[in-house]
Amino acid sequence: MKNFFVIFFAVFGFFYTKVYSQNLVPNPGFEIYNACVNTVGEVYKATDWRSYRNSPDYFNACSSDTLVSVPENGFGFQYAHMGSGYCGFFSIGNPHGPNDYREVLGTQLITPLSIGVKYYLSFFLNTSFGDYYYTRIVSNNQGILLSTINYDSLSNPAPINNFATFSVDTLVTDTQNWCAFFTSFTADSAYQYLYIGNFFDDDNSDTVMYAPFNNGGYYFVDDVCISTDSLYAKSWTEISEVSSVSNMTISPNPSSGIIRFNSGKIKSISVIDMLGAEIKFVKITADIIEITESGLYFIIILNERNEKYLQKVIVIK
Repeated sequence: MKNFFVIFFAVFGFFYTKVYSQNLVPNPGFEIYNACVNTVGEVYKATDWRSYRNSPDYFNACSSDTLVSVPENGFGFQYAHMGSGYCGFFSIGNPHGPNDYREVLGTQLITPLSIGVKYYLSFFLNTSFGDYYYTRIVSNNQGILLSTINYDSLSNPAPINNFATFSVDTLVTDTQNWCAFFTSFTADSAYQYLYIGNFFDDDNSDTVMYAPFNNGGYYFVDDVCISTDSLYAKSWTEISEVSSVSNMTISPNPSSGIIRFNSGKIKSISVIDMLGAEIKFVKITADIIEITESGLYFIIILNERNEKYLQKVIVIK
């Protein structure tokens, strides 16, 4: 896949958005936010995402509150799979609390799915063993529910009815590494909404308890993708730096928004956001550019010898 991107840039130059925009999930890596997260239960601060059952959480390196920061927070210690943000949810509730407690987050897809078309779904999970909230249960059935119904966390929450578009059969136990999950399906409805959680009740979910007294089983989720391109869905987060300019550097990274370049005469700079949109394209001879919003961006530089350089940059305001 990395070789594909080298060829792609060599042949198609700046038409990068044709590939990147294949993801139908908006803000798929939770990098874009409408306000920096301050405490637990603020998943709605991740742009385009909100709660559809109880109170899932948003985590981002922008936060000064250690309960919801990245990499260290109240649910564990984990860097984002890519960028600086991710979300989290209770897959299994407190064993001494109410039965079938679940947290579900979700979003509206960029466009509805087309009936009869085959789609590919991928996402990443990490198990939380946090000391503050003391989550010490692992479970299965974390997954994705696609629906034509726009549920509401208060009046009509996402159902726990032992059905999901895709769910993880095995116990997810890795507290150190992000675990990738991938599947395919053919759309039988014009699904518009994507929900993430455990949609199976306690009787139909497998668990292992690592401590007798704990607050349940909690999981981080990052980089969600739905695409008609199987290779893209599997590898879209593996976009690597592509360079034929040996002495090019971009700094600082992460950045507060002011980004500097060290290499000679630059013909143009293109900035691509996480939704695949080109937010800035300038022809410059200066060595600086400004990005005004927080997020993860791809910067593409073309110099006077038509050499191209690509690098991922994190902007934290």
